[in-house]
Amino acid sequence: SYGSLAQHLGSSARAVGGAMRANPFAPAVPCHRCLAADLSLGGFSGESDPLSAALSRKRRMLEAEGVVVEGRGAATRAARECFIDAAEAAARVREEDVPPELARAWAERRGVPGAGGKRARPGDKRRADGARPH
Repeated sequence: SYGSLAQHLGSSARAVGGAMRANPFAPAVPCHRCLAADLSLGGFSGESDPLSAALSRKRRMLEAEGVVVEGRGAATRAARECFIDAAEAAARVREEDVPPELARAWAERRGVPGAGGKRARPGDKRRADGARPH
């Protein structure tokens, strides 16, 4: 959920939603998999109306991946067994699973020095000049 990701990152659910909305790597970075805590679809592409074309697309993307989505409109929910906590998901991802071109692009967007050859790590909080903050 947005809140689960926020807790894992030490952020807010709104900030996670904003990051998902601005995701330049979709669908390689699958922001459509993030749901609201009540298992509703939440938002997608800046839309939150459950009857919008954007949320219909999110539903189709989830269903294509095997997620069971029940109900229509405001009553739309993903089945509980399809839900995973952010900390559990993070524990499953290994650095070698991230495609090198995605890791480079992500590092370049964050201004990590050496992004052309060295992969950035998710916890690396370097400033654009390469120094670590105090």
